[in-house]
Amino acid sequence: TTILGSAPKEWLAHWRGQVGNWEANRIMGEAQDKGSRIHEAISGLILGGQIIFNNPKAPKYTDEEIQELSKDKISYIIKDQQEHLEIYRFSKFVEEVKPKFIATDLIVYSLQHEYAGTLDIIAEFEGGKYNINGVKPIDIAKGRYIIDIKTGKEDDLNYPKQLASYMVGYEERTDNPKIDGGMIIYTNAKTKGKIEGLKTVVYSREELEKHFQGFLNIKKIFYFLFHNIFW
Repeated sequence: TTILGSAPKEWLAHWRGQVGNWEANRIMGEAQDKGSRIHEAISGLILGGQIIFNNPKAPKYTDEEIQELSKDKISYIIKDQQEHLEIYRFSKFVEEVKPKFIATDLIVYSLQHEYAGTLDIIAEFEGGKYNINGVKPIDIAKGRYIIDIKTGKEDDLNYPKQLASYMVGYEERTDNPKIDGGMIIYTNAKTKGKIEGLKTVVYSREELEKHFQGFLNIKKIFYFLFHNIFW
């Protein structure tokens, strides 16, 4: 993520110019905090935990009741309705696709290309047509996929490059089967359909291999800037 952050983003510079750096930093900080809470809760669900929605403005549970509910399962307390909605959308994705989860929050690295990162999810799919992208079902081929959850802006051109870097790092550090593709899941999209607000974009392995070359090009920019700033 740090490496890809060095790529030029004209829309970001234009937006900062409109709202000012202080306000832009505040908004981006809040968005990052929101994304971190949603990612943590989704990871917890995958590992067998539970979500408890308890809006402080109208609490459904007391602290004592939450402690009782949390006796047998790790609980993730969500206080914001929008965050709860986005986690719910992911749970509906799981109901529809029924993936077999292999790993979550997994650190991967490439000694050959000198980078490291933490991927969100690795899962296996039986394959088929699924209603996970608006009104029209999409095809997912059988195989093992790297999944990245996005709670913010849709269709950033760097997202598939991020998946590609995870793919190469994962395969370099493990003896597990190769990755068959990648998937970006947007939990706050503008889609309608069976799971309103959920958008899924699937990339084949061949597409990710091409995007990896783009990642390497951006990495050159990152290291050029790094060495010029610190050396």
